[in-house]
Amino acid sequence: MQNRRAEEGSPWVWRARFWGHEPAFDIAMLEHGYHLVYCDVVEFWGAPKAVERWNHFYALAQKIGLGARPVLEGMSRGGTYIFNWAKANPTKVTAIYGDNPLLDLRAFPNGTPEARAMRKQCLESYGITEAQLPDFKGSPVDGLEALAAAKVPVFLVLGMKDDVVPITQHADVLEARYKALGGSVTRWEKPDSGHHPHGLNPVKPLVDAVLEAAK
Repeated sequence: MQNRRAEEGSPWVWRARFWGHEPAFDIAMLEHGYHLVYCDVVEFWGAPKAVERWNHFYALAQKIGLGARPVLEGMSRGGTYIFNWAKANPTKVTAIYGDNPLLDLRAFPNGTPEARAMRKQCLESYGITEAQLPDFKGSPVDGLEALAAAKVPVFLVLGMKDDVVPITQHADVLEARYKALGGSVTRWEKPDSGHHPHGLNPVKPLVDAVLEAAK
C-alpha cells in the first residue's frame, strides 16, 4: 500500500520519545494517510511541564489543521508522556498505544547506576523526593477516571519477560485499574521478549485495531 495523500480530517499519530525507533507502526499509519508528529520534551518524564509543552504543541497542531484527536504512541518512558497528557486532555485523544510502557513511578527501575540517575532526574522533574514517592498520585496509573469516561481505548504491546519495566508493576496495574473504571484495554503479548525489541510483528493487528477505534 502506497498512500501519499492525507486522509480526510488530517488524522495523526503523536509519538512520544525515541523518534524513529522500531517504526513499523508509524510507517503503516503513514501508508493509511495519517500524519506522524513528534514533540521533544527532553527528559521530563510526563511531568506537568511536559504536559504543558504538549498542550502548546497541540494548539499549534490545531492551528495548522491537524485533526482534533490524535493517536498517542509511547514506548518505554514514552508511556509517561502519553498517559499523563491524555488524562489531562481526555476528549482530545482517539486511542493510546503503549509499548512496554513505564506507567508507575513508584516502580521506576533503580537496579543500575544509569537507572538510578534517570530515576533521580524523573523525580526532580515532578518536584518530589524519594520519601514522598510512596504516596505520590501523579503516575500514569493514577487518576484514570476522566480518560475511562471519555471511552479512550488503550492498546498495549508487551514483552512478557521485561525485567526493566516489569509488566506486573506497570501495564498490569494500569489495565486492571482502567478496566475497573469501564475502560477498554487490548493487549498483545510477546512471550519470549523482554523490554526490547519494541513493536509488534506483524504490526497489522495493532494497526487494524487503531484504525477501527478511529471510525
